[in-house]
Amino acid sequence: MENSFYGETFTAEDRLWWFLALHELIEDSIRRFAPHQALLSKNLKILDAGCGTGKLIERLSAYGEVDGFDYSEEALKFCRQRGLSNITQQDLNQWHANEASYDVITSIDVLYHRKICNDKAVLKEFFKALKPGGILILNLPAFKCLRRHHDEVDFAARRYRRRDIVGPLKKIGFAIEFESYRLWYLFMPALFKALLEKVIPKSWRTTELEGIPPAPLNQLLLNMNRVENTLMRYTSFPFGVSLFVVARKPKGERYE
Repeated sequence: MENSFYGETFTAEDRLWWFLALHELIEDSIRRFAPHQALLSKNLKILDAGCGTGKLIERLSAYGEVDGFDYSEEALKFCRQRGLSNITQQDLNQWHANEASYDVITSIDVLYHRKICNDKAVLKEFFKALKPGGILILNLPAFKCLRRHHDEVDFAARRYRRRDIVGPLKKIGFAIEFESYRLWYLFMPALFKALLEKVIPKSWRTTELEGIPPAPLNQLLLNMNRVENTLMRYTSFPFGVSLFVVARKPKGERYE
């Protein structure tokens, strides 16, 4: 992400429907799938790999101790504004995990980034870092056909289909607890925008972080996403603009 957008993200994470609904989904997934005893005692050991400006760390602190790291020092400045302390600057390509350190690892819209040299190698490090029975939560942009100006600003190198991430996770040793596309109702608008941007001047193109919608629209989109989050407890969707995955390191498994 361009440095100028970290300030917009910092502001948006507290108010924009997209962040609010996604963070609620992540919390719900932790309550459903995280190791039970540590969850009950609110003693989970959590890592947010690619923590950005830190709002998710702030929210997940209610469930235990949360570490975070990010490649961008600019992002970490905003983390410090939130009063977060367990944060470090780290290149995920160079990160070597201590074995069996975490109950939960979240990596939200990180693996797609053009600075990630080998996303499969990163997944192996996540597997190593999880305790047996621990979970990995991923959110990733979906479908190459939806690539648009926002991807360029966000330094996106790739978008994912189910097979691109679920297959490698299983090969590494993960068990898939849940996977679904998200924001299915935005698929066609996003596709239209992607196609339109192929023919309009670059100066007319916009990103999804350029301002927060008017309050009624922001609330409407938040409510729609909350309905989708509820439905995702019972079903998965065949398409959408994002892909959401919860994977577990089986008990007894060790990193090889």
